[in-house]
Amino acid sequence: MKNLIKNILPIVLVSIIVFLPCVTGEFLWDDEFLIVHNPLIKSLKNIPQAFTRPFFPSVFETPQITFYRPLVTIVNMFQYSLFGLRPFWWHLFNILVHATNMILFGFFLWKILKIDIFEKYNRFLIMAYAMLPIHTEAVCFISGRTDLLALFFILSGMLFFFRGKEKLSFVFSILCFGLGLLTKEVVLMFPLAIPAVDYSISEETSLRIWIQNRFPRIMLRLVPFFILSAIYLVIRFFLIQGIEVPSYPSGNAVTTWLTMPKVFFRYTIVWLSGWHLNCDYTNYFRIEHSRLSPLVIFPVLYFLLFPLGLLILLVKKKPAFLGLYWFLLFLLPVMNLFPLGIWMAERYLYIPVIGFIMILFLTGLHKPKKSFKPASYILLFFLGMMTIGSASRWHDAEKLWEHSVNQNPDNPQARIIYAQILQSRGKIEKALEQLAYVELNQGILQNTPSLSLKKEQTLVKIYTSTGAFDKAENALAKAKDLLPQSSFNLMLEGNLRIKEGKLPEAKKAFQAALEGKPDHLSAIVALMELGEEQKTAGAEEILSLAEKVIAINPDYFPSYIYKGKALRDLGSIQEAIECFQRAIRLSPDSPEGYLFLADLYEAHIQDPKSLGKAADLYLELLRRHPDNIDAWNNLGVLYARMGNKTKAREMWERVLKIDPRDQVSLENLRRLEAEVKKK
Repeated sequence: MKNLIKNILPIVLVSIIVFLPCVTGEFLWDDEFLIVHNPLIKSLKNIPQAFTRPFFPSVFETPQITFYRPLVTIVNMFQYSLFGLRPFWWHLFNILVHATNMILFGFFLWKILKIDIFEKYNRFLIMAYAMLPIHTEAVCFISGRTDLLALFFILSGMLFFFRGKEKLSFVFSILCFGLGLLTKEVVLMFPLAIPAVDYSISEETSLRIWIQNRFPRIMLRLVPFFILSAIYLVIRFFLIQGIEVPSYPSGNAVTTWLTMPKVFFRYTIVWLSGWHLNCDYTNYFRIEHSRLSPLVIFPVLYFLLFPLGLLILLVKKKPAFLGLYWFLLFLLPVMNLFPLGIWMAERYLYIPVIGFIMILFLTGLHKPKKSFKPASYILLFFLGMMTIGSASRWHDAEKLWEHSVNQNPDNPQARIIYAQILQSRGKIEKALEQLAYVELNQGILQNTPSLSLKKEQTLVKIYTSTGAFDKAENALAKAKDLLPQSSFNLMLEGNLRIKEGKLPEAKKAFQAALEGKPDHLSAIVALMELGEEQKTAGAEEILSLAEKVIAINPDYFPSYIYKGKALRDLGSIQEAIECFQRAIRLSPDSPEGYLFLADLYEAHIQDPKSLGKAADLYLELLRRHPDNIDAWNNLGVLYARMGNKTKAREMWERVLKIDPRDQVSLENLRRLEAEVKKK
């Protein structure tokens, strides 16, 4: 056991260390839809719904890729129930699953392929595989956990299947396969991998003998797996409402298939080089239209060499057969034979690349001479540095999409997403530069209405925030032309009307958005905020809207602030206190909950201890935000009420150190001085 731990521990450590730069990062890209703004994962009571809904929530207004992955949704539910929306723990989970997969891969090599993983260079190769830069997207992209979990169930299922004739192990193998199917569609390839593994490890010397002696037995054992596959396909394609078949990346099957050999070539080289990694490949490949183009012929010939080589290796039973077969088998589902909607994604290589690593193990090509030992460690070091650098890009959305734009300047999706991030961070000029490039190069949109729509909607946001209302109106009109029945366009219109000071028109726009989509969270929030801040709604209406928001998204802390204020105005003080307390728990760094709750204790609770509770709240807020003027001023007033004039003076003088022109503290000090003189 000690020897096992000694040999496994370095693999675990390198699997974790190289990806650590992402753990303090944020939720990125699909994480916003699948985690941050996904009401389904916010309660464990929704577990049954995970089996009846598509993977992506129905928030999109244009056609999107949809999947059926209930187990990933359930994993997200449990993680949310434990850690809320703290991305550190979500990133750490991915890294730990990756480390576990490397252990399982080691056991797969040891127990099934009979490779001595305790031998120094074998262990070195597993570590090199564990820290490949190509894994960065699968590990550091929180929503990339689908590939991590899929590999976990594939390798676990393999280990149980080949453990022996024990019925319990066989049952566990079937269970792993079933859970894997609920994780990602690529697990459907698992039963097709089993015969290849069995053929490679069998003692039969030829394919013909193996087919005669072992193939019927293997196929009989695989019957339950094929039955499960059929059940899964029926459920996915016929019983789950809302799963749509995406379009081909080029717009049609023929041009996509003519272009895919180039994509395959990219897949086969990018994992090894680790250079020019990219989080998005929209518009990356030139679409091929002619079957006779040299740009088609040469990639096609390269593509055809692989199955031809596979056939030769199969017939001759060469060790490299299993590795090449594994790579092709698990890459096949993402090669757009059936429309996938995107050209490629680096996380899709997380499972197939094991095949190339197996080739090195099975053929012994990786073993260097003794003189190469120092070079091996140098290679491991530089490999780790490359992965650490790649992982650091997944720490921050702005850095990630800036890199994507630099890698592929003609990627319209990357530029639009990058512009949205820049706009949200107040970098308006840089955001407009990105959209101007798209505007000047309209051809890069490839007649994609959804991207054109996103571009115009982003322009509406930018021009609204900068007060360029005429330009905002123009962009909004274009967005409405592209998608006339759009709740999101109505939301943009409502925000524009607020900026223009046209509050009744803003309310109408938000109400229209809600009519089109009754569970539109943003529309309900907008009506709630408008009603409270602009006094266009009474307390009862605000309360009703806040409760709707909480029903959809129970962790949206401002809804508890609005609900608490409405309850306070309606005289339900205890319920208001509970709302403000919940707001503090959800967002302990936000001042509002502390200020409103302390005010309740001061003004509405007839309890000798209430003033002390209010003081404690102000002090906790000041511990988190030492320059919060409202807390200092209110604490001063509280001390004055409690008869501690000296403390009150200290509080208000502290405010003047922060802002010498603060009128509230100046007036409080003036009154205090007047009271002292009277005495």
